Amino acid sequence: MQYPINAEENTYLLGAVRPLAPDTEEEEKEKKPQRVLSIDFLRGLTIWFMILANNAEAAWPILEHAPWNGVTIADFVMPTFLFIVGASIAIAFSGALKRKESKFELIKRAFVRTCKLYFLGLFLQGGNFPNYDLSTLRVMGVLQRIAICYFVVTLLFVLVPRIERYEGRMLLLLVRYLPIWVVFAGLHLLYVGLMFGVNVPGCGRGSLADYCNAAG
Repeated sequence: MQYPINAEENTYLLGAVRPLAPDTEEEEKEKKPQRVLSIDFLRGLTIWFMILANNAEAAWPILEHAPWNGVTIADFVMPTFLFIVGASIAIAFSGALKRKESKFELIKRAFVRTCKLYFLGLFLQGGNFPNYDLSTLRVMGVLQRIAICYFVVTLLFVLVPRIERYEGRMLLLLVRYLPIWVVFAGLHLLYVGLMFGVNVPGCGRGSLADYCNAAG
């Protein structure tokens, strides 16, 4: 009894290699977002150090935050998190922009993440759940500030145009992202102007004393 075998199957039976499917396992891996191990390592190390600083500062004074003037090693935890956030934004959104994804969708996705992180910060800063003390609730805690920085930098990275015509290597980071550098410089000048220009009641103008300055 003979069974019908089409030409493609007959070729396969004779030893030829069957054509690969359009999406092979390697191609599927390439489509998935790849983790950046250096960023993951730095994030994990920073979280470990944050836990250490929060629980062992009484034993080691070097782990205590500086009250106002000066700096200790514990004061580098939040800036390190901000560095990780900025690096992650550049890595994640660069690929999305190259793939011509909708800028509106990217901003919407970032806004949802911002809200989640902000309200998580409120939840953690409120005290012992569910017995919150609203009188001591920190509206602008650490996570809340990181969330706002994340959204602002995402807006800048997605909306501010880049100078794509520059092909050099020496000044690539400076020249290609020159418009973003200009915006950042403007924001810093605005901050300095507010700090030294606002007349704070009871403190005067330009005061940088603890609890007596324009930043509050």
